[in-house]
Amino acid sequence: MDTIAAVLIDTYATEDAEVILVAMGSVIGTLREAVDVLRREEVKVGLVKVRSYRPFPAEALRQAIRHAGVVAVLDRALSFGYQGVLATDVKAALYDAQQFPLC
Repeated sequence: MDTIAAVLIDTYATEDAEVILVAMGSVIGTLREAVDVLRREEVKVGLVKVRSYRPFPAEALRQAIRHAGVVAVLDRALSFGYQGVLATDVKAALYDAQQFPLC
């Protein structure tokens, strides 16, 4: 990952992850612990922390999750009757991707 992308996102155990969690904010510490527990149980899970929401790191995110089969977005900002803002932007970033993970 290039230097600019490293400033926009932070990856944790994503190299061989089949499932990647995407989140931002205070939940990251808890998710890292969850990743460690699942890894000990031989579940290939990783974490992407979005550090900069604007500009949204679409290309860095696509690169970080390119090998995952499943991406789960944990979003605190929900809108009734719709989805969270982070989930919306993650899906938009994957719209024209060559491979689509299950979101």
